[in-house]
Amino acid sequence: MYSLSASQNAIRACNPFPLKRSLKGLRPSAAYSPNFGGSNFDNNKSPKLVIPGEDGPAKRPGGGSLILPGGSSDGPKSPEAPGVAVNQNFRPPPGFMNAADDDVPAEQNLSVDEMLRNLQSQAGHWHQLAAYLPKLQREGIDGSIIEEMTGIDRRTQNTWVNSSMVYGSLRKSGEFSDLKYFDQPGGENLLHELRFLSASQRVSTAKYIAENQLDDKESVILARAVKEQERRKGEREGFSDSPGDCLAFKYYRDALENSKEEDAQNYVAKGLEVAESETAKEALRRLESNNSEESLSSAESAKLDFVRLMKEEVGYRPIPLVGTLQNLVVDSVKNAPKVTSSGVFGKFSIPQEGVSSDWLPLPAWSSLSLATHPVAIEVPNCMDVQVLRRVTRIQTEKDALKLQGEGIIVIDIHPETTDDPTSYYIGIGASSTSFDVLELKDIPDHSSILGKVLFVCRPPSRDSIVFDAEI
Repeated sequence: MYSLSASQNAIRACNPFPLKRSLKGLRPSAAYSPNFGGSNFDNNKSPKLVIPGEDGPAKRPGGGSLILPGGSSDGPKSPEAPGVAVNQNFRPPPGFMNAADDDVPAEQNLSVDEMLRNLQSQAGHWHQLAAYLPKLQREGIDGSIIEEMTGIDRRTQNTWVNSSMVYGSLRKSGEFSDLKYFDQPGGENLLHELRFLSASQRVSTAKYIAENQLDDKESVILARAVKEQERRKGEREGFSDSPGDCLAFKYYRDALENSKEEDAQNYVAKGLEVAESETAKEALRRLESNNSEESLSSAESAKLDFVRLMKEEVGYRPIPLVGTLQNLVVDSVKNAPKVTSSGVFGKFSIPQEGVSSDWLPLPAWSSLSLATHPVAIEVPNCMDVQVLRRVTRIQTEKDALKLQGEGIIVIDIHPETTDDPTSYYIGIGASSTSFDVLELKDIPDHSSILGKVLFVCRPPSRDSIVFDAEI
């Protein structure tokens, strides 16, 4: 085996297509003999490079002879590669001239040198050259080295490998024998997106591509349309699984999803051009007719707004007002009407006994939603209620001003229990004859309790309040 420098010199001397990168730095598994002329040289003879139309050995520009490794002669020696003969014949790698022949398999037993040379010179169809790439990978020559030595970038290498698998599956299927359309340069891009389709889908899609001579972009659109039709069940709309109908279904969906009438009509027209089944064409014509009618009606009718309510906008509970705190009547509280809301809009109906009552809509907070029978008690001025002054810890005149104003005390007149010492109740104190907000310990007669206090509600601040708002 030659040294690295001798191999590099030999490559430069004998290769009519200079490699992009020398073999220096390859791993031992990638090392190979630099005999680019093949392994069948006769070392007892002095081979010569014969060019048609000329006699004698070919000369390099400047008068020097071509220097090839792998033989010996009595000719002059190269100063750069001692012991290497000159004026030798050049023999093309085996299969070089017939590599593009479809009858010759791409998996023929070629050396690393021969595979690299064929890749560099593009000696064959892309799917034949793609078969070399896995072999070179096994020899320790990765994609970056192949790119530098042959000029084939790694993205193209990856596309070749993936598309060659599709090409091979089409050939093995036996249902599509004429694959010449995909032998053209760039044919790998026509098949690359088909790798996501099933075997039967590949055959029908490839036939459609070849028959209609689609380009790269059109092939990608078609392959994705076939896959999308399978996922969206286009047959429900009348579209079959043929490639033409799959493409028509794609344009059908584009028309439905497009808000511009002109664009939608263009998609329908494209769908009618490629649709194959009558049911698919009928669905497209029906869509075209509907779009035309909607266009005419929209030009003549008035504007109609749609509003989607948010969850909190319907989460309200109407409760009855039973009077002011200072003037509560026991019967009015105990006989207060009750309503419940239902449905997605929170609709409710007021019972007959509650028609004359005033009602207050409050947000359906958790404490209010869990209450059995809530009612509202009006407080003309929160500063007049002693317990409210105490719990808010008023210390300054400014604090007192904040408490000034109306309020609502919401109570549950049918609570689960009336002996909770941590809650406030509406009852009558020991030294009073009127109802007030009291703790349980301050109510000597528990039978006077009208309900359990749920919360105290204050109106919006004056900066945000809206009076006499119209809905």
